[in-house]
Amino acid sequence: MRLSAPTNRTFFMAFALIVLGVAAWVSPIGDEVSTDTAFWAVAAGGGLLVIGSVFNRV
Repeated sequence: MRLSAPTNRTFFMAFALIVLGVAAWVSPIGDEVSTDTAFWAVAAGGGLLVIGSVFNRV
């Protein structure tokens, strides 16, 4: 399996999801944003990075 680098757009979207998820997890507002929402934001960002690396650019 050959991995390719994700495009800049894919990388920055994944990075933004991961940063927002971590920020929601450590925020003092706790009740308004649940920890499972933060988990799914980080998981979606990581999944987007994996998909961007595995599939070739079109």
